[in-house]
Amino acid sequence: MLFYGIVLVICGVAGFLYNPTRAISALVSGVMPGVAAMSLSLLIRQKSGWALAASMGATGVFALMFGQRAFNSWEFAKSPQGHYVILILSSVMCIASIVTLLLLIVSKKPKAS
Repeated sequence: MLFYGIVLVICGVAGFLYNPTRAISALVSGVMPGVAAMSLSLLIRQKSGWALAASMGATGVFALMFGQRAFNSWEFAKSPQGHYVILILSSVMCIASIVTLLLLIVSKKPKAS
């Protein structure tokens, strides 16, 4: 989760730096989930009972959000200016979310009765 949060923050900052006048949403949609993921990572390490379930739910929502952003970025990528950077960053964030979600699901161990 910590690495995932760092990846989201880097992608959000990169999206903002690509177009700082119009990409404040890239900064917000990358940095805020990244900080949330890093915070949840710390809670998981402290063995907080609800942190793993919260991480799975948040990561699932983030995967849907980044998937939707990547899907919408195809329209910009087809334009004459070819905004491929946002498409690539959104896709990386979506793939990172899906991989992290799968790792969280696999890491969840059933409780012994």
